[in-house]
Amino acid sequence: LWAATDIDPKYINPELTTSEPYVMGSHATGCGAWCSGPEDISGNIPEYYWGYNRMTTVDGLFGAGDSVGGTPHAFSSGSFTEGRLSAKAACKYIDDGKANGININQKQIDDRKEEIYRPLETYTIGRNEIVGGTV
Repeated sequence: LWAATDIDPKYINPELTTSEPYVMGSHATGCGAWCSGPEDISGNIPEYYWGYNRMTTVDGLFGAGDSVGGTPHAFSSGSFTEGRLSAKAACKYIDDGKANGININQKQIDDRKEEIYRPLETYTIGRNEIVGGTV
């Protein structure tokens, strides 16, 4: 993570969370974040299900993994599954017309792509220096 975000911990204090709640994927329960559960498990109880799996209490904001109290020890396969479930629910939200009125232009898309892929590019550029011990 430090290499991908171009952080040298000697000069910039990095954010570290090594506590068990983080390792166990239970941050959401400790911080008060809530998300709607899957319909087949949550039933029609409004406190646990408000229409879209993994949608937070902020309308249209979906979470995955630790942000919604994801299963501990799921590793990369769990991360993939959590992201896929959340994305499918977000797509259903859009298909149901809940996101009408949102206008996005190509520049916004391009800017977001650049932001998302920047850590991979930063790592690619500096990976040999990092292995060499300069960071």
